[in-house]
Parts: sequence; C-alpha cells; structure tokens
Amino acid sequence: MTIAFRAPGEYLQSSGAIDRLGQIVLRFGNRAVLAGTEGSLKRYGGRIQEQCRPGELEIRPVTVGRETTQREIDRLTEAFREARSEVMIGLGGGKALDTSRAAADVLGCPLIMVPTVASNDAPCSALAVIHDEDGSVIELRKTRRNPDVVLVDTAVLMDAPARLLIAGMGDALATWFEVSACRKSEAETLAGAPASEIAVCLAQLCYECLKKYAVGALHAYEAGIVNDDFEKLVQATIYLSGVGFESGGVAGAHAINDGFSACPEAAHLYHGEIVGFGTLAMLMLQNEQEGVVDEVTSFMKAVGLPMTFEQLNIIPEEALLLRVAKVACTQSVMKNMPFPVTEHDVVRALLKADIVGRKALTDED
Repeated sequence: MTIAFRAPGEYLQSSGAIDRLGQIVLRFGNRAVLAGTEGSLKRYGGRIQEQCRPGELEIRPVTVGRETTQREIDRLTEAFREARSEVMIGLGGGKALDTSRAAADVLGCPLIMVPTVASNDAPCSALAVIHDEDGSVIELRKTRRNPDVVLVDTAVLMDAPARLLIAGMGDALATWFEVSACRKSEAETLAGAPASEIAVCLAQLCYECLKKYAVGALHAYEAGIVNDDFEKLVQATIYLSGVGFESGGVAGAHAINDGFSACPEAAHLYHGEIVGFGTLAMLMLQNEQEGVVDEVTSFMKAVGLPMTFEQLNIIPEEALLLRVAKVACTQSVMKNMPFPVTEHDVVRALLKADIVGRKALTDED
C-alpha cells in the first residue's frame, strides 16, 4: 500500500505573528521580495519594513496584480532576480499567494506565506491556480514543494471583512465530505497517492472544529477580540482544510465550483461561497442521509453561508445550470466521486440543494 502526505515545512499562528517575519526570513537569507497586492502592501508593508536592518536584512516590496496570470508570475520572477533576492514572501489573499508560489517554484527559492485573509485554504498547499487575463482558470499548477513557512497573524485576519471569514468556512466545509468521497473511490490525491489515515483524520477534525468553534469565532470577530474560538477556527480553515484537501482529495464540491467559476453570472461570489453551496449539492448527488444534510444546513444557516440561489444572487436558468454542469463534469476532480456523475445529475443536485436550503432557512431553530 502506498500513501503520500504533503504539508508546509512549518506553520506558525498567533496574534502579532507578522512581527516575527524578519527573524524567520533570516533563517533562509538576507534579501527577500515581499509580493502582495497594492492594498496588502499599503496595510502591512510598512510594519514589515520596520523589521529590516541595513546590511543584515533587506525586504523589497513588489506589487502583484489581482489575478494570478503567467504575465504576473513572469514579472515577479524577473523582479526577484533583479533584486538578487534569496527568499520569496507572499502577502495577501489566495491569488497573491498563488502568484508568489508559482514564481518561487520557477526560482527554486524558499517561500514564506503570510495570508491576510482566512477566505480559503490555499496558504499551506503546493497548488497554484493560474488564470488568463480575463480571470478564467486555465491551469491548476502543482509546484514542487509546499511553502517552507506559513505565518498566520490572527489579529491581521481580524481586519478582513466578515464575508471573507465566512467564505473560508465554506471552503473548509467541503474538506471532510470530499475526502470521504475520495477515500471511497480510492482516488489519487494531489500528494500523489490515495488518502492516508493522517489526511482523513485531519479532514474529520476540520469538520468537528467548524461545528464547535465557528459561531463563537464569529461572535469574537464582531467584538474585535482574538479568542480561543477564533484561533481554532483559523486553524481549521487554513491548516486542517489546506493539508486535508491536498493529501485527502477534492471531489464534487470543487468540481461544481469550477463550473460556476467559468460563468460571468457568478463572478461576484467568493470561492468559499460557491464551494459551500457545492458541498450541499454534492450531498444531494450522494443522496446523503437526512441527518447529515440537516447538520450541514444548520451550520450554514448559523454562520451565514449562502445555501440558496437567491442568497447567491444567481438566477437558476436552465441554460446556466447546464453550463455549470458541463464544466463540472469535465473537471478531473469530479471523477473522484465514488460513482459516475452526469451533467443532468449535477443540474438535479443543484436544484435540490436550493430546495433544501430554502426549507432550512424557513425552519424555526
């Protein structure tokens, strides 16, 4: 039996962790590029620059675009070489991190990830999602290794909009159900082998943490307090989900996300919002037990994840759903389901998920 497991070299999470970045960089080199969007560099670039010391540590900020395109990857790679840097630092959301990840893979240099939002589980992985100039996904690029360090400052995550935090819960919600599906189908994961017991346990723990800590974490967020619930939720959405999906596998929920992502009608939605609804639709595909569905919809309702077309602000026209289903069924991850899935199966599952979601919203607690 062959198993494989991938994870970042080190994961460090705490309130104020960003102030330790300089010390961490020095373990790998004296010159670094800090790659981030204009907004993230404006918010945190100065604080990071304060950690530099002439002749000891130099960190050069480089602004990257909002999309992870080959042009942006090439531009960042060239800037790194011009600066004669030794370490790549990715700062920001998923796309800025993916640009730095892809560039670091070309350069073969150490990579430190500093997420500023908890909207998805990308920081820990070796996967970079590449887009074309209009924003469409054109490649899922598997880089040679995971980040050397993932540095998560929970106080920084508090500065992000609540919608992004909730979207991260939607992305993490899929982990346990997709890993379970991949385990049944014995699908090969991004780690290069079927899901190991390690990954399965982490995925299950991710789901348990969501159920136990998410509501308390939202209350803490509203109060502006980094408490134990918030810290444990972030562990679930960034680390447990990130390592879980990569070494445990993805399936129907992310295939459905890819279907919606290819449609302009869903451009206003975050990845985790679509994946959350995709999880509910995946449960419909599986004819999952009513108790499991009730548990998932109760969670989605409690944290504010969209679970109807109305909440997603999408008109479920037949032509749109067929387009979503066609793309979803041509995505390689749909084959990770433990049974064949047709386009009509996906359309029916999406419509049924909407019905179940509407019922859950009207049911009294």
